[in-house]
Amino acid sequence: MINIRRATLEDMDTLVKLRLDFLRHMATLREDDEATLSAQFADYLSRHLNRNALAVLAETDCQVASIALLTVAEQPAHRYLPSGKSGTLLNVYTYPEYRRRGLSIQVVRRTIEEARNMGVSAIDLLATPEGKPLYEQLGFGDTPLPAMRLRIF
Repeated sequence: MINIRRATLEDMDTLVKLRLDFLRHMATLREDDEATLSAQFADYLSRHLNRNALAVLAETDCQVASIALLTVAEQPAHRYLPSGKSGTLLNVYTYPEYRRRGLSIQVVRRTIEEARNMGVSAIDLLATPEGKPLYEQLGFGDTPLPAMRLRIF
């Protein structure tokens, strides 16, 4: 049986572990950064979880198997963002032994529902080539304006 649920602060250790496992999978975690990133993420969650950020978990076989995170930002409203609230979907990850069971699509669908309930007008994400078909199936599409970034440090 699969249980899809919104995470709480009681899930802190699990959420931190999932974040680190995701970063390892993406090859963006250096071993010497692990303690710093763990502490920062725990601090972030303690201040933001279920306020302007949420995590949705999929549990199966009494184990957490999949996750999706959403951060919510607010800005002045405009035509394409009538509520002024936008979400960023990140850290969508399913452990390899649980893949091909539809868990990722379930956690993302639930995340979209939760975002809608929070008044979010749009959700953005960066998709890997392997994840892009899943997001397209859920209605995500390319945007006309390319993302840009200025790295400050």
